[in-house]
Amino acid sequence: MIPLIASIICIILISYLLTTDILREKKGLTIQFLIPFIWIFFAASKFPLRWLNPDEVVYSSESLIEGSPLDRSIFIILILFGMYILLKRRIRMYEYIMSNPWIWLYFLFGLVSILWSDYPSISLKRLIKASGNIIMALVIITEKNPRKTLSLILRRLSYILLPLSVLYIKFYPEIGRTYHMGEPLFNGVSTQKNGLGNLCMIIGIYYVWSFLFSKNPKTKLHPIVYLIMFPQLLWLLYKSDSATSLMTFILAIIILLISAMRKIRIIPGYLVKIGLIAIVILLLLELSLDFTNRVIFLLG
Repeated sequence: MIPLIASIICIILISYLLTTDILREKKGLTIQFLIPFIWIFFAASKFPLRWLNPDEVVYSSESLIEGSPLDRSIFIILILFGMYILLKRRIRMYEYIMSNPWIWLYFLFGLVSILWSDYPSISLKRLIKASGNIIMALVIITEKNPRKTLSLILRRLSYILLPLSVLYIKFYPEIGRTYHMGEPLFNGVSTQKNGLGNLCMIIGIYYVWSFLFSKNPKTKLHPIVYLIMFPQLLWLLYKSDSATSLMTFILAIIILLISAMRKIRIIPGYLVKIGLIAIVILLLLELSLDFTNRVIFLLG
């Protein structure tokens, strides 16, 4: 009975947050943002088959290598829709390739590495799927207001995935937890704990950025949103026990706080001075207190 009540409360909360956000963001967006939204939704949580079979936790070695036909079909459909959107917008691919050479060289290396792969056909399939990330990024940045679009995607993902993660961990442990040597690992809507940590880290960076830099009353989030989302986010980040995500989140907050300083925003060159001072301090801490090993020990 308690899980049922918790589920109803969770659905009401998600519905309230989404409805409020939809009413608030009526202008300046196209329906095409749904394609990258769906893509990122599955990438940040579970693939489609796992959403349909949430209790499924054991995969055969063959299925791990080959993947799911359902997942493959959905991702291919999303990639084709993304390519169609880009063709309709008539973007100049040459300009994007020339302005982002390292990304394209990375994918070129992935293509060449198929030659020495033990599973060349599978490597090619995964490279095609990975190219979908580029297509979705291009769909977002070619929107009329790309920053607004990305903010909306991250915000609405948080409205859905964070409450569901809390619900799964607290009331549906067969879905929201896995076990290793008898110890519970909390994964929420993700397939493993580090996936939940990554999700919280990215969404947390967005909320800190939004709080510090959104000055326009029309775009600034209502304080009640922060009061609802931040406790969930911090609790899930703690439960995920993902040291990398936690450290990255802390470093990102430090960078954002420094960037929000008036002097830095007026004269960015001050950032170089702060960086040099930070390096000197870290070197002194390392030499005197064995700083690196202490941090690694504290992070487990």
